[in-house]
Amino acid sequence: MNNFLRSIVLITIMLTNSFAVRAASDSIDFEKERAALAKLDKHAFKKWGKLEALQADPVWLEEQADSEIYGTVFHKGWFNPKVQRQIVPDKEDGLLVIDTIILGPKIISQVVTLSANLALSYFFPYVQGGPIHSKTFSNIRHVKTFEEGLKLPHFLLQETPLTHAEFSSELDAGEILTTKTTNGFFARFSLDILDLIGVSSLIPVQLGPKAKLHFQKTLKVSIAKKTEDLAVLLIENTKEKGVGIGIGFGFTFDDIIDIPVSIGINGASGYTPFKANLKTSTQNIDSIAYEVDLSDPEGLAAYHSFLQSDFTVLQDLAELEDSPVKMEVRKVGKATITERNFGLDLLAWRIGRRHITMSALYETTLPGGRFYKYQEAMSKKVKDSGGIGGKEQTSLKFSVIVPLSSSEGLDESKSFTLNSEYTYHDYRAKGKELDKISDTISNFGLPLGIPVNFSPKENYDEVLVYANVQFSAVAMTKIISSDSQDVWIAVASATGLADPLNWEDKSARTLYSVTNKKNPKNLRRLSIARKVVEKLHLLRSPDLPLALKAKTLLRQLQKKRIGHLLHKTMVNIVGWDILMGQGHIKGNL
Repeated sequence: MNNFLRSIVLITIMLTNSFAVRAASDSIDFEKERAALAKLDKHAFKKWGKLEALQADPVWLEEQADSEIYGTVFHKGWFNPKVQRQIVPDKEDGLLVIDTIILGPKIISQVVTLSANLALSYFFPYVQGGPIHSKTFSNIRHVKTFEEGLKLPHFLLQETPLTHAEFSSELDAGEILTTKTTNGFFARFSLDILDLIGVSSLIPVQLGPKAKLHFQKTLKVSIAKKTEDLAVLLIENTKEKGVGIGIGFGFTFDDIIDIPVSIGINGASGYTPFKANLKTSTQNIDSIAYEVDLSDPEGLAAYHSFLQSDFTVLQDLAELEDSPVKMEVRKVGKATITERNFGLDLLAWRIGRRHITMSALYETTLPGGRFYKYQEAMSKKVKDSGGIGGKEQTSLKFSVIVPLSSSEGLDESKSFTLNSEYTYHDYRAKGKELDKISDTISNFGLPLGIPVNFSPKENYDEVLVYANVQFSAVAMTKIISSDSQDVWIAVASATGLADPLNWEDKSARTLYSVTNKKNPKNLRRLSIARKVVEKLHLLRSPDLPLALKAKTLLRQLQKKRIGHLLHKTMVNIVGWDILMGQGHIKGNL
């Protein structure tokens, strides 16, 4: 067992006190370590074997290549280990292939948890608890085409580079090996109202509030290749605590391990037609990246110590001048994440809604004492639904980065950045649904045209739509500093007004109101436009701090009544000459 566990830390460092640290790099028995990694691969190969079978199937390859649906193209396994392959666009060029192996709790751990909760239930019938443990190995590789990503051989742990020669020859430039290990514990309180009031039923029905508390630590370790000799090593520690409260109604098959507080509609221990939850968690994050020259004996020794869960050699060498180890960047911060959700499951039809918000404060330190403090905030709404034979998901996400201070001083005129992201994924898309998505994209002013005439009743099978717009600090400064006339012309154009100059000044808008007195639709259009202009004028207020302006904008963009028009107005104000955007529609179209 010790050899099995030690092999894991070759690409992921467990919590500091999980394993004994071996100090001398020359104590590594490379053959034993490779054999242990091969043993892990043997367990995962049973699941990867299905991918190899699909890769040998020309029909599967042709179907996948024709639709070119980004995201998960293969997954297998509901118990240890789970494996999956994802293909996603690279930010710069080409595509990224992400292979993942997921190890959940072991059977013995689950048996112990069940036994402990069984004993606990005699004294505290509404309380459960247990350990949290998971481990995820992943490999990220760059490819030029989607078909190349489909055919790429799956990730093998035994190919982890242990020597300088292996690092130079077996690891591709830009390839990243990452492992994330999480340990902690949870406690759950579930109150059954029917049981409390003495209502008995032959059917195991449960109705009542639930609460969950968890504490966990996550260690993420990555190895990346910069050049033949230079490795980039990332170490990221995250401490998290969270609480969730909710209410649910369902049929419970197991009274010991209760249904968890989450958006998951069906639980392993029962069926819940309805649940609603509020969850919040706080994360303290500390990450540091080193550049290590493996051609230098000291750098190679530091790399070997890193593989053996000893970070001290890296830290000590990074403090020296002319060292083969250099600190590239350190990021320290705190993030608070809140999620409100509900799920309704009627077997043949199900629906879920999630609204996730995040607020974080970070400080990034660079060599030479340079530092930057900034705030990040995010608002994301997700709609899940499904019926017989299909499911779909729509996601709308807005995020901002607000500079606060730096070692060079903060330019008071500097603005924040905004990123807008829209995703629609449907496993059985009909033409009528895609027409609505096309309208949504147009209403947002997103950079994606759909040059396809959809037949309303035709089934187009799996379809993925994605659009993204990035407003730089220059773009947001232009929006904030725009005068009233420019804003009104932009919003008039966004509403589809034939002549945007009809709203350019107050007298023109008054004339428009009088002329359209008997046209409620046009009056409603002007009313919504006034609200959009009002929200944009708030961004110009000198009394509002920059961070508050950014968070206020996030809330307004997510509002159903004005969010679409507000976003399109901003696009019109800035113009596509200084905006950055991309979009695509994938599927059998």
